Amino acid sequence: MAKSNNDKDFLDQLTFGPLTKTNWSKFVQLFGKKGACGNCWCMYYRLNKIDFIEGKIDEGNKNAMQSLVLENKPTGILGLTTIIMIIHS
Repeated sequence: MAKSNNDKDFLDQLTFGPLTKTNWSKFVQLFGKKGACGNCWCMYYRLNKIDFIEGKIDEGNKNAMQSLVLENKPTGILGLTTIIMIIHS
């Protein structure tokens, strides 16, 4: 089955790259006010349980992720279109 032009156009617009200072705002936009799910901000596997739970208050986990990004530490890969970010892994 051939791909439609819409599928091809969408696939041509996809890019992948690391989370960086430059695209931090797109990451925040994707995760929204709740940090994707319960203020997680992809910190669940990066922190011990107590620090993670405490980080769910007052944007602690968001700030922790941002610190990693500002220190140029690897945090994950973003999938973006020319319009918005669509995935963080």
